Amino acid sequence: MRSQKLFANMILSSTLLLLVWNACFLSASNDSGVKYFTNEWLVHVPLGEVMAREVARGVGMRYDGPDTDNDGFHRMTKTDIPSKLFNNNDGITRRLNNHEFVTVANQEAVKERSYRGVVQPRQVVPRFVVPRSNSLEHNSHVIPRHTQTQSNYQNAFNDEFWPDMWYFQDLRTNEKDPVLDMNIVPVFFELGITGKGVNITVPDDGLEWTHPEILPKFNPDLSWNYISNNNNIMPDKDGYGEYRSHGTRCAGEIIMQPNNGICGVGTAHGASLGGIKFLDDGSTDTREAKVLKYARNYVCIYSNSWGPADTGTFMEHLTDFVKRSLSKGIHQGRDGKGAIYVFAAGNGKTEGDNCACDGYVNSIYTIVVASCDDSGHVAHYSERCASIMATAYSGSGQEKNVLTADVNGKCTDKHTGTSAAAPLVSGIIALALSAKPELTWRDVQHLIAWTSQVAPLSDNYGWNRNKAGFFYSVDFGFGLVNAYKLVQEAMKWENVPEMSSCGIRMPKVRGFPVSRNRAARITVHSSGCEGLAGEIKYLEYVQLVLTMSYPKRGDIQIAMKSPLGTECRVLGNRPKDFNTNGLGRWTFSILAFWGESPKGNFVIDIFDTTGDASNKGRITEMTLSLHGTKDQPKVYQKGPRPYDDFKLAKPGDKPRFSNLSQSKGKSLVRPKVQKRPHVSSPINNDEFQIKEETKNQIQDDLMLHQNLIMEMEQEAANQEEEILQNITSNMINSAIDLDNDLDL
Repeated sequence: MRSQKLFANMILSSTLLLLVWNACFLSASNDSGVKYFTNEWLVHVPLGEVMAREVARGVGMRYDGPDTDNDGFHRMTKTDIPSKLFNNNDGITRRLNNHEFVTVANQEAVKERSYRGVVQPRQVVPRFVVPRSNSLEHNSHVIPRHTQTQSNYQNAFNDEFWPDMWYFQDLRTNEKDPVLDMNIVPVFFELGITGKGVNITVPDDGLEWTHPEILPKFNPDLSWNYISNNNNIMPDKDGYGEYRSHGTRCAGEIIMQPNNGICGVGTAHGASLGGIKFLDDGSTDTREAKVLKYARNYVCIYSNSWGPADTGTFMEHLTDFVKRSLSKGIHQGRDGKGAIYVFAAGNGKTEGDNCACDGYVNSIYTIVVASCDDSGHVAHYSERCASIMATAYSGSGQEKNVLTADVNGKCTDKHTGTSAAAPLVSGIIALALSAKPELTWRDVQHLIAWTSQVAPLSDNYGWNRNKAGFFYSVDFGFGLVNAYKLVQEAMKWENVPEMSSCGIRMPKVRGFPVSRNRAARITVHSSGCEGLAGEIKYLEYVQLVLTMSYPKRGDIQIAMKSPLGTECRVLGNRPKDFNTNGLGRWTFSILAFWGESPKGNFVIDIFDTTGDASNKGRITEMTLSLHGTKDQPKVYQKGPRPYDDFKLAKPGDKPRFSNLSQSKGKSLVRPKVQKRPHVSSPINNDEFQIKEETKNQIQDDLMLHQNLIMEMEQEAANQEEEILQNITSNMINSAIDLDNDLDL
């Protein structure tokens, strides 16, 4: 009887897993950046190895054993087909998925991945700089700092290239002026915090852990090689015969040891650091899933400076494997307080890319970091989207870049891109966790939103203040991370209330048209799930899940307005994205409404201002997922969010931060920004009113159930049944207005 009950429970759990999988799985394709498919499958067989062997035998495959730490998954190989294939083998996958003892099977595919530290330099007039030491791989086109400008911290450390760490230096002559650097040094000296007690790992292309700047704080327990499945994480040579240096450079930013006379100073040099080697010429979903939950009982922060290719052509969904890893890290990491996942926003702006098309960026579990240059202007490569949490300094290729450790025991000032920005924020978060270990993953996000500053970035357009008092920009998120303010606030922080999630479905949008000449405006009523367990009064994330057809996906543009009137550009056009399949249950995450009330009407505009006149499409499915709290976070009781004094830029202004800027005499020119459409006097305005249905109604559409489960990312391993009940009881039908007579 006991074995029968166990079997039944396993089948029930497996069935739920299958439902979740079917909701999010899209067959790998060139649209997902697949380089090639392999002849290996990852198969979930919950009844164990004996049954998995029988499954493999039954479908004519070789059983290769259980997959390490992957929760009942097993590896199987089809030996009679090539190991590299240009097309996936749906027949084998379907046969496995139809097996009575298999919950899910996935063919492995090697995908394109971008290091987010390689950028095309901005065109500037080069000025040659003679290196001071052979140990530094100097950029021969670095423009020197004004010699008359001295940092208040110039004598803080004796490291050889400490003066070159311009983003650590305070160049103010008046303490009342806004802080323009990242305000890290006072955390070391005034607060006495260096990151001690915090474990950080850098998943990347390897780590030269023997480097004298890294070795003193290297922790092998935070390290692994998922390419060859051993503990050798030293970098390999690339196709040009050079050692891969990206991971070592990212790690050096965090952990460089002070006062050793070598390179510079790490942002959290008192922390423990490891490296996970998994990037070579590509990656697989299962490899990434393992990386993001490796040593989750010990790792506090995963610092990720990689992602899908920044070509402006892909939109790659997160697979179930990756989502489960992120979910486990959030719900089980750091003794339930949640691991911190930091991701670089991406370097594809010059390719017309937008980080709203990156699955990692759109997860509510990740902290996404953009770049600005040394003048406080948006970096020419840094992608924009409404999911960016904050910004850190980086370089623009030929101008000032980031100083860090390099392979072969050297130092470099060539590190740049959002790859260089993300580790700086990872280190600052480590300082906050060291100061207040009780912080949860959501506390960290709230702290960034509450303390990041606009003043150093105020020479840029696009800032908007929402009705809760938060300034937000799709280029910079909530602003430049200010380490001292963040850590000070962390030391007295009270944990934010438990998160609530609420789903709003819009069944009447099915079939609604969108075209080059006619935009769609959908007005969605939200009660914030009032009266339900998922009630929300204070927003954090809003997620728009959209399925629609369109002949050129890159022409789709989306804007959104909150119930309180805050506007946000959700998706801009991507000229190089010629995909003809439109959007397939793509999730867009929006942070611009942080702290606002969700009660009232959300307005969603879907339009095309760049495509062919013949472009036409239809909306198939649309859902809003709201995340936030019912109870007020304690920090809101202090009143509106405080900011250092600043004045936002206007057209024709001169750059005001010349002590950090290498630009001279240039007036600010307003960038060309595509405006959202406005409503004209409609001739044929079709409006539909749908009364709000019973609040506790259980949605009959199984696929929508599955979609909400995945897109709300609540499938923690030991909470599936509870989560399923919560979502179904917190779903409401929205009253909506539909209008497709908008002027373009």
